Amino acid sequence: MQMGGKWQEAPSSLNMAELINKWKGMFGEDKLNAFKNMQSAGKETIDGKELAVYTYEIDQDAAMPDEMKKDMTDEVKKKLAEMKSESKAKVWIDEAKNLPAKMDMTIKMSTPKEVTQNISVNYNYDADVKIEAPKLK
Repeated sequence: MQMGGKWQEAPSSLNMAELINKWKGMFGEDKLNAFKNMQSAGKETIDGKELAVYTYEIDQDAAMPDEMKKDMTDEVKKKLAEMKSESKAKVWIDEAKNLPAKMDMTIKMSTPKEVTQNISVNYNYDADVKIEAPKLK
């Protein structure tokens, strides 16, 4: 994993499979109410492909998996309730494949100072991918 710009071995206490399974539930049908103000934003061409574009907002509290909420202390739940957050996303859909081609998301939080995260994901389903672990120092 990379933290603070440096690659390091993930702590043995970090169970990635467990973490991923907890977040899998984020997009189940029971979490659809987390997506607000969904709108078509027309079409855009990326890499020669015409893609359908949609924008939406995400209610982070509603999107959070119930299992994660269950594991939180009352103090953490109180802090989350006091925290202001705003999440907006834009997704480009390849309608021929019915798959996302790209997603941009901005998450703004006050914790108590304002923190902004910008996330951009480009999806490639046809690439021959080879992953090699980085060398640890």
